[in-house]
Amino acid sequence: MPTLTQNQTSATAPTAASVELVTAARFVCQSIDIPEGMKSRDLAGFVSGMVEEESPLPLEHIAWGFVTARKGRKITKALAYASARNLVLGDDEPKSGGSILPSFAALHGLSFGGATWLFFLDSESLSAVYFSANESIPNRIISRYHHSDLDDWSGLAAVRAELLKSINPDSEDTVLDGIVRAELAGKPTRKKVPFSLEQKTTANGGWKAWRKTELSPESILIGADLRDPEFLSAELSSRRDGRSLVIAGGVFAAAIAIMGIFEMILGSRASQAEEALSQAEAQETAVEQLKEMEIMTKAVEATLQKQLLPFDWMMAVNEFRPEEIALTSAYMGSGDQMNLNGEGDNVKTVNDYVTALENSNRFSEVKLVEVKTGKNGATFRIELVIGDINAEPTPQPEEAEPATEVAGT
Repeated sequence: MPTLTQNQTSATAPTAASVELVTAARFVCQSIDIPEGMKSRDLAGFVSGMVEEESPLPLEHIAWGFVTARKGRKITKALAYASARNLVLGDDEPKSGGSILPSFAALHGLSFGGATWLFFLDSESLSAVYFSANESIPNRIISRYHHSDLDDWSGLAAVRAELLKSINPDSEDTVLDGIVRAELAGKPTRKKVPFSLEQKTTANGGWKAWRKTELSPESILIGADLRDPEFLSAELSSRRDGRSLVIAGGVFAAAIAIMGIFEMILGSRASQAEEALSQAEAQETAVEQLKEMEIMTKAVEATLQKQLLPFDWMMAVNEFRPEEIALTSAYMGSGDQMNLNGEGDNVKTVNDYVTALENSNRFSEVKLVEVKTGKNGATFRIELVIGDINAEPTPQPEEAEPATEVAGT
């Protein structure tokens, strides 16, 4: 069975049938409830708006994507993910052909009868992945760099045990045995990427076939891809003989456009009965559209108030981040717990960042639970307990300037 190309630093130009996977530890993930009535064509605009609004980086410096879950024909949830663009795609222009995906995209389509945790392995990280009952996308993904050879079961098992302790599953949750990994189940195309999932449960046991999943149809694969939506849209358009894929600008932009049409209708003056009748019908249609958009806007606002809190705290931890620190992933649990994974140039820089978070007074607890050094610097994990997001940092004494000695005359 052919294995997937697992990307470590940046995605190289894929061929038309290639799949590039980026390690899960480089992403911030967030489960999103989709507002009632939102159309599938509006999802890209909705997700990009959330990413742009809450990210400390401009949208052009972010690689992002999403996968969705449905109940019948209704889209109910999305798993959105984002990372710094240079950590995922490098500094080059996006390339045509193939797919560039986060490694956990291989789990899309799994479903369990009850709440379930599984442990997913890729080339650089091991992730605890949580599925709510009967959902086809994960709700949470918590990743750790494993720093292990992929054949070193004892090292991987130790990371799994650490992850299991940190997630503290509820008593009714199912925790799957062992570790799961993904391979290609056949030749990928531009419209479908099939995966075969394998499971290993003991040191002496081998990898055994477990489940099969796939990213399809083409619209889902495009949403999951980490390249720019505009680029993917143009590429798709060229493959369809000029038929364009329109990605809407979001529900708020749509509401503004409809209001503009409505005002134009109200401002027009008809001199003939036929024209007046035509305009009245158009006005009635616009009013109905406005009512629908008002309902949708209220639903979006209610959804965002609940779901943007993790992004607010991401902004808070980023405010005190030195330039030498890169946050590769973050996780916020259902309570007050928050976890950060990152990379720094050395251990001192990591310790300075921990001190800055402590002095921010926004967290009731800051704990550096893991730091490991390597040839490229240091990777770390910080556990936080959130407090008052509006707290003022403790003023720090300015460093005294070195005394200058004045020569006597």
